[in-house]
Amino acid sequence: MDFIQDLTKKIMQTNLQKTALKTEVDFLKISAGEIKPAQKITVQEKFLHEKFVTFGKNAKEWTRKCILLLLEIEKHEIWKKKNFSCINEYAAKLAGMSHDLVNDSLRVLHFIEDKPALMKVVEMKGINAVRAVITIATKETAEFWAEKAMTMSKHTLEVYVREFRARMQVEADKNLQGKSDISEAEIGAKNDAENWEKFRPGTAEMVKNQQLQAKLNFGEIKIMAEIDFGQLPKTDNADSSNSERNMESSILENLRNNLKLENPRDEDQTTPKKLVAMQLDPQILAQLEKLKGENGDWNDLMKQLLQMREDHLEEQKPESVKTDSRHIPAKIDRYVTSRTNGQCAFPGCNKKLNIKHHTQRFALEKIHDSDRLYGLCKAHERIAHLGLIENEDLSPKLWKVRAGADTTSEIGKAKYAIDQVVQKFRASPA
Repeated sequence: MDFIQDLTKKIMQTNLQKTALKTEVDFLKISAGEIKPAQKITVQEKFLHEKFVTFGKNAKEWTRKCILLLLEIEKHEIWKKKNFSCINEYAAKLAGMSHDLVNDSLRVLHFIEDKPALMKVVEMKGINAVRAVITIATKETAEFWAEKAMTMSKHTLEVYVREFRARMQVEADKNLQGKSDISEAEIGAKNDAENWEKFRPGTAEMVKNQQLQAKLNFGEIKIMAEIDFGQLPKTDNADSSNSERNMESSILENLRNNLKLENPRDEDQTTPKKLVAMQLDPQILAQLEKLKGENGDWNDLMKQLLQMREDHLEEQKPESVKTDSRHIPAKIDRYVTSRTNGQCAFPGCNKKLNIKHHTQRFALEKIHDSDRLYGLCKAHERIAHLGLIENEDLSPKLWKVRAGADTTSEIGKAKYAIDQVVQKFRASPA
């Protein structure tokens, strides 16, 4: 507890120093004429402003309460009994709610009306707080997603859900091959493993459906066949395998005939390559084609070029710096930025980096180490400080989101303590 209190004091002191520095910088900019000084506000004007802010907060609160009543209003058709033409007119005239707000709110509420935990989030934070999870949350996982919605901002939650879906798909693909790497040790906490089990792909129905879908992929050509896999005929175990094989063979044969594929690629290939179009200077294209060779492969060439870039960056990597100062040395800062070309280091994210993140937590080990310092966008940095990035101490290539923070290992506990302080600091009024 003393450690956390000391850390909180240091964070507050750092914040005060930053505020003082910003004030001094603003003063210099005003003196130089770069920015205009804020105009003075009278006592009456200040009173009007504060009154407006108070009414605005109250308006948001009452709108939120009205939204929560929409389901019951719709269910009992109160709008009709009060002689309104529709619920939209009822809400517009009595609560000033727009047509789109009513329709969108009802759509979200219909998704979560059987999930009390998410309804509670709407009551506390508003309808937008749960919008990102309405299509992924189930009755079994509602409390899990409600906790995430309460601790994350709208944008951070959207990013987390996207990464979570990607993780589920990867694990589903591995499950098809019997290589699922979801384990209690990798997820972290024992109690969290139970949470992740709710999302573990690989039920018999899912596996069968994905196996059939996977066999509709030929190399770089992905065939989107409109087949209702959920309505596949059910047979006894004795006839099931033969029936499915015959059906699969029939589907594949028809697709081959329609597409006239003389030499289809390996049917078991589940990760087709992506087709990329680029506008290149003719001279650059000629050089690349020469490097590839007549019978070469573009993927092999790109791997070689990327490896050469990584080797070049490794040669330029600056030495680590141990210091009590949170200020990142210029050489390390430039290196971290150039390593990902100024973009977020999280796999698949192409957003501009917003903050440099110490994966070891600077408060635990006061060192600026480029191997443990990565640029992240705001959303992924928030996810990191919720302890929801797996393999965070390894290369970003191996990063993926996790269901819950690691609170079992010693380093996990220490990071979790730091992250809790950060969350409290960010939640405190400015």
